[in-house]
Amino acid sequence: MRAKTLQIIWHSKDPVFSIDFHPDGYFATGGADREIKIWELSCAADGTPGVRHAASLEGHNATVNCVRFSKTGHYMASAGDSGEVIIWKPIPAAGTAAADGSGSPRSVTPPLIPGSAAAAATSGGALASTPAREAAAEAADSSREENAVRGLRWKMAHTLRGHHDDVTDIAWAHDDAVLLTGSVENEVMLFDVHSRQNLQRLLGHRHYVQGVAWDPLGAWLVSASADRSVRVHGLKPPPSGGKGSTAVKSSVQLAREFIHSATLLKRAVQAPATPPRDAAAPASPVAAASSARRCSCYSSRWQHSTAAAAAAAGGAGQASAGVPLSG
Repeated sequence: MRAKTLQIIWHSKDPVFSIDFHPDGYFATGGADREIKIWELSCAADGTPGVRHAASLEGHNATVNCVRFSKTGHYMASAGDSGEVIIWKPIPAAGTAAADGSGSPRSVTPPLIPGSAAAAATSGGALASTPAREAAAEAADSSREENAVRGLRWKMAHTLRGHHDDVTDIAWAHDDAVLLTGSVENEVMLFDVHSRQNLQRLLGHRHYVQGVAWDPLGAWLVSASADRSVRVHGLKPPPSGGKGSTAVKSSVQLAREFIHSATLLKRAVQAPATPPRDAAAPASPVAAASSARRCSCYSSRWQHSTAAAAAAAGGAGQASAGVPLSG
């Protein structure tokens, strides 16, 4: 088996901080050069992979930390060090038309599969002289001219504002209506993508929020922070004695109902102390009582007397001595 590694160094050789796939098979990257770049993948007839730079998007004033396509692929969001979150939307490139009944353009060209006829047609394989190859080449040339990908040009729709410092991560709701964001301001925000309204601000972290995620069913939100904790938010329970509504709610309606449910936190564990070299060496009353509680963390060759520890904790003034185990 032969493998070929493709390397992308088009972000002015600056760091690339985020990458995400569109449902139609192409992907976007964001980096320290303040740009978003879109890439198309292809396969030759013999299975050799290839990648083509399809478009560059400008709009950020600082490093792009995160790029995320929405669940349906109708939108893309990007966030960076300047605090803004930009929403991008595809429009038909010159000479093309929307192919989606919803009014949002979607690509109708499937990803190329190694060994397929389409792959051969676009790579100069056995079908090199067929009309399919000529049509594919013409479409590719049009995309290059229009800075587009598969007949679509991604344009800035609007900007979501609320953060004043670096936005580190973003996550889409299942219906593309709400965006979840986390920042170095130690907070999480929920934005209505269409009205641009900040629906709720979730506080509680004591350090940078480094990751956010949305449950696919829309019932839970989680955020991870440099404070070594993960905060879980769930929907408010129905009033006492009442029944919850059975009506299906959109993510915009649910966004204001999230409350803190739990915090996952592993406290720092203190390294065990070194056992005393001299078994007869006296210990302070406080140390003796503490040793009785934590003896399981110490060397298995030592065991502290429970009675001596209790007496020491009770202020008897007697120091307990470690008793070595036999064998």
